[in-house]
Amino acid sequence: MPRSSSPFYVPGDKVDEIVDEIAVRAEAKRRKNVRRFNPALGSTAEEADERLAAMRDDINLYGEYVFGHKPARVHRFWNRVVDDLVHRRIRQNKLLILAPPNSAKSSWNSLIRIPHYLGNNPNKHVIFLTSSDDMSQSFGSSIKTTLAENERHAEVFPDTACRPHRSRGWSGTGLYLRGTPVGDKDPAFKAVGWGMTIMGARADGIVLDDVLDQKTAESEAGQRFAQSYYDKTIVPRLHTTQGWILAVMTRYAEGDLGGHFIRLAQESGDWIVYRTPLEAEDDDPMGRSPGESLWPEQFPPEFIQATRKRMTIATYNLVFNCDPTGVGGDIFTNESYFKPLPDNFWDEIEPHCYIGQAVDLAFSKSKTSCFTVILTYAVDKNYNLYLLHLDRAHYQIRDSEDRLKDLIRWVKPIVTVIETENFHDKTIRAMVRRIMSEVTANIQLEKAVKDKIMRARLPAGMAEYGKIFVDQDAPWYRAFIMEVLGFPNRKYKDQVDVLSLAALTVQNMEEAFTHYRQKPREFEVVMSAS
Repeated sequence: MPRSSSPFYVPGDKVDEIVDEIAVRAEAKRRKNVRRFNPALGSTAEEADERLAAMRDDINLYGEYVFGHKPARVHRFWNRVVDDLVHRRIRQNKLLILAPPNSAKSSWNSLIRIPHYLGNNPNKHVIFLTSSDDMSQSFGSSIKTTLAENERHAEVFPDTACRPHRSRGWSGTGLYLRGTPVGDKDPAFKAVGWGMTIMGARADGIVLDDVLDQKTAESEAGQRFAQSYYDKTIVPRLHTTQGWILAVMTRYAEGDLGGHFIRLAQESGDWIVYRTPLEAEDDDPMGRSPGESLWPEQFPPEFIQATRKRMTIATYNLVFNCDPTGVGGDIFTNESYFKPLPDNFWDEIEPHCYIGQAVDLAFSKSKTSCFTVILTYAVDKNYNLYLLHLDRAHYQIRDSEDRLKDLIRWVKPIVTVIETENFHDKTIRAMVRRIMSEVTANIQLEKAVKDKIMRARLPAGMAEYGKIFVDQDAPWYRAFIMEVLGFPNRKYKDQVDVLSLAALTVQNMEEAFTHYRQKPREFEVVMSAS
């Protein structure tokens, strides 16, 4: 049989053309069989898979890849404690995060957290609440877009269970995923305004994002309704064994919903509270040093300084440090009652003043114990009180003694009054004897006979009548006024104690001089003759 009649015969002039065609088809088949992947995730499909798997486990990686938000230290902290909540690694099933405005608390705890949770749990149900229907629709629209249209979200969560189930519902009334169990009437995600009806709905997770605006939060009627709505409407919607509630908010009043949750944390123990103020305080939950910014890139020193200047300390602490205790305090009701030192104080007033000291001792270097506080003040002929210097630290006995000796040598007060009590009386008396053996001093011991609140009413009255002046440029002033305005609700009260002691000393001084002036005239003649 001739070679040309064979079915495998290829003419010589067609060989190259046929080989090229075979190569093209082979390459096309190879490309069809090779799975595509995003080269930004790695050089191989396996590396890309590992990165995507890591994002499913780590919301920090997910948020940065899908939304372009690089988590700061504070966001990593929030994400860690919220992970503990939703994965039920803690006993409490309710978490409150307090944070200042513009700290991305809604971005991470609502807009990123909810899609990430539903991506990992497409069979679960989340109810989201914020201050109004308009706001809930805005948040809901963003989450809807992420779940349905965000290509990177779909890349992280490729399972079809995470895709929209439009035939069941994909609108403002609720978003169903393909993973939503067929027999469940509730959508995977539902967003509503605070106070709206959600009767009959059930949730595995509930997110409360700044549910009260400032006006409602400051209103007593609004506060009562919010507490009732939470107790009677929100809590009954939660899954009884595995459900969780996440609340994120800025505080606007002592009695707002955040205050209600704090009380529940103390009384029932099912809430855990994390306060993340703009400026760190002692025992900061993030481990920051005192005064350190919550998010330095967002809140640099210039911003903090400018914001302080345009707000009273009480308002600044309320909004940015999540601390409402100084607003409408029980005893010291207004920061403006404490006057700044007059411009002519050091040149014309101070040279004619008596200088005194008030001391409240605490013998420990522990950061969780009370402070030793030494207040140096001046008193003029009209018995106005000028607060000049405040030394506050954790001291042991010998440290307190050395510091007090140094201050006595420096300011030469006419009297140093130390508050004493039964438990440390012998220790304090021994310390006083040692001090007086080394420096010239008039040291008197004053035993408290009333409770702290009753004692504080004396300086509060003096301040209200404009008789207390403070060096408002001093570095200790902010901590002092924060404690004073928050008294008696703040943790520490030692600065108020020394202020009360100083006011009592001034009162005793005034009474003594008044008594002296009222002595019979013949006594005055005898004294002058001597």
